[in-house]
Amino acid sequence: MVGGPVPEPITNFFSGYVGDTWTVTHKLTINAGMRYEYESAWHDANHYLSQGLDLNATDPSIAANPPQMPSQVTSIIDSGAQSFAGVWNFTSGDHPGMWNTPKANFQPRFGMAYRISDRTAFRFGYSLYIVPTEYNFTSAPVSGFEDINFLEPPFFGMTGYQNVAPPLNGVPQATFADPYPASSPLVPIASRSAGGNVGRGGPQLLWYPKNFQKPYNNRLNVSLQHEMPGQLVASLSYFLNIGNQLYNKALNNINPQILQSYSPDYLNNTTIQNPALVWSIVGLIMRKLQRRMRP
Repeated sequence: MVGGPVPEPITNFFSGYVGDTWTVTHKLTINAGMRYEYESAWHDANHYLSQGLDLNATDPSIAANPPQMPSQVTSIIDSGAQSFAGVWNFTSGDHPGMWNTPKANFQPRFGMAYRISDRTAFRFGYSLYIVPTEYNFTSAPVSGFEDINFLEPPFFGMTGYQNVAPPLNGVPQATFADPYPASSPLVPIASRSAGGNVGRGGPQLLWYPKNFQKPYNNRLNVSLQHEMPGQLVASLSYFLNIGNQLYNKALNNINPQILQSYSPDYLNNTTIQNPALVWSIVGLIMRKLQRRMRP
């Protein structure tokens, strides 16, 4: 079997921090600061990575002749609710990143120390941490996919795998000198030439949202410290971490009320004709999972 090529994602990361400490009184000390990070969206030199599916655009050929849904479908879902929009977009020189790079990555820091006595102090700290995308790891969202991360980003339309032909009547059809003879030629990868049709009628697809937002954590720490004999320090601390945008959310799932209105026998044994090749799409988002159906 042969396969490839592999993605070569790039990201640029810059950061800075400013802060200061103020002695307000002989008992109270405060420090505050601000960290800023800039991390570009994942990109590659040849623009082989994708921006994903544009659900605001419609393929002209489909718009001119939309699939006719069978009555078994229209009886459940109103025909006006159906949409056949969706065009696959690769990255480009004008938009090299897989998403729009977030700019407002400000991360405040604040700390306070209050001296209750010569041996006892109260401390409080707060900080906001934004998670770099290189640290984001998403388990395979659907069967057949590998885990998604910086080294293995969605790379549709650009890679392919093909086995050699099996033996015919016990005689190998492939040799080391000619692994893919004329009877079983190597199928070229469509790559960017497939344009907006990448994935049509094929496997489920993954992509990041255009306005991708990175996960972040709000962290708070409260401590009460007391110096014991022998210069030992006893500390009682409470730490709280509140994570945001760290979830996958499935959209466009079947309404459970619709399922309940039909008998299990109807749902399990009723077959309807597929009006068109279905483009089944799973949009991987670091904070959200979208599921769409397309012709």
